[in-house]
Amino acid sequence: MTTFGEKLCELLDERKISQRKLAQLVPCDTGHLSRIVRDLKRPSAQMAARIDEILGADGSLAAVLPTPSRPKGSRAAAAGTVNATVTHNDWAAMERRALLQLLAVLAPGAAVSAAHLETLRSGLERALGVRDEFTVEDWEQAVADHAYSIRVMAPAALVAVLSSDIADVGHALDHRPDLDRPTLQRVSAQLAALMAMALNELNDPHESGWWRTAHHAAASAGDRNLEVYTHGRQARVTYSRPGALKHADQAIALAGNRPSAGLAEAHATRAVALARTGDRSGAEQALRDLDELYVRLPAELTGDEATVWGWPRQRYLGERTGVRLNLGDSSLYGEMPSLDGTREARDLAWNELYVAWARINAGSVSDGLEDAANTLNGLPKEHRTSSVRATVGRMVSALPEKARALPAARELRALTSAT
Repeated sequence: MTTFGEKLCELLDERKISQRKLAQLVPCDTGHLSRIVRDLKRPSAQMAARIDEILGADGSLAAVLPTPSRPKGSRAAAAGTVNATVTHNDWAAMERRALLQLLAVLAPGAAVSAAHLETLRSGLERALGVRDEFTVEDWEQAVADHAYSIRVMAPAALVAVLSSDIADVGHALDHRPDLDRPTLQRVSAQLAALMAMALNELNDPHESGWWRTAHHAAASAGDRNLEVYTHGRQARVTYSRPGALKHADQAIALAGNRPSAGLAEAHATRAVALARTGDRSGAEQALRDLDELYVRLPAELTGDEATVWGWPRQRYLGERTGVRLNLGDSSLYGEMPSLDGTREARDLAWNELYVAWARINAGSVSDGLEDAANTLNGLPKEHRTSSVRATVGRMVSALPEKARALPAARELRALTSAT
């Protein structure tokens, strides 16, 4: 009998579509898709249906997906009915409070909290027994989806979605002995890291606690690469804080020179942090370390342009550009790397802000400041994240003293101080 991976491989060959391209269309992690193609992982039913739709397989691909075996002792609800063992009293107090708060704001013109809606939705799924049917593959796909969403969703909205999944994974760790525990621990580490990243963009002080959870869960899962990533990524998103270089050094020590995304994050952190302090020789050495590492990164990382776990060429070039801008390089304007047609709001904004900064460094201060202000004005407020504001703040603080009094500089400060 043809396996799902064999059928998928056959369809990819027929459609002349690469695994990398398919991963971008799903979207999902390229490494996860590669394991599915090799029949090392079973995709969720939702993912199978999505791939079937993308490839125009008319259900033939989804049809070969094997049905997962039901955990021993579990009992399925009859089709079209709610699990009879679930009663109103099984709803958590927080879900009832969310309902009351939601009803309270449902006045004409009132905004409904995404967190309230997500709490209600996840509670209903639990009451229906949907989450009890999740396999580890379902959770891995959920993580891949979130790793894409963090690049495109407003951070506050993503926090609500992550909160629900984190609660359910915690429940699974306690009550689903049929699921592979190390895999769930790895999923927990990834979700905690994503939560920390989202909170960082909101400048929320709870971020540090989530990083600690991510480090602990990655270590408990025995996943050294993920442990390196959590330290390296924490260092990168907190590069302007005193402890950033410590986390970068921890990631480097844990990696042992084994190429990984986390090690790339650590070298990038060292480069930009040292550049900010004016340590040109240290920053340039860190860039050389990053250059040497990048050519050794596996294809599943350099080919992953969809998720935050990847390190594609665009990310690599962007990091090098950021370091050179912080060092005051005046030769960058006119040779900035393009984003190859990206449509993501924050990615476009980053590119435009870097071009504006390069223009400032090249001597066109007023024009560069005006370009930066136009970019921020065109960026929806919910996407003016902490990292975007920090970059603009660094750009303004590096201006000559007289230039800081220019109207465009004042406008930038006003835009980045608004919350």
